[in-house]
Amino acid sequence: MFLTDITERKRAELEVQRVNAMLRDRLVQIEELQGELREQNIRDPLTGLFNRRHMDDRLEAELVRAVREETPVSIVML
Repeated sequence: MFLTDITERKRAELEVQRVNAMLRDRLVQIEELQGELREQNIRDPLTGLFNRRHMDDRLEAELVRAVREETPVSIVML
């Protein structure tokens, strides 16, 4: 009969699982922070309204959509 001690291997596997779980948690945190940064990038901090950067992005997308669908575009700025 042949016996092999796998204690170290099991300990290493558990450590890898622990580190993977920690990295998954960290990734979730990073993704949440990226979402917050995206939101801060397009909103005015005082009013919470969309800013010019957002308008520039949306306007381009809406113009492309209007051309594709052959529909008119109206812009109202206050």
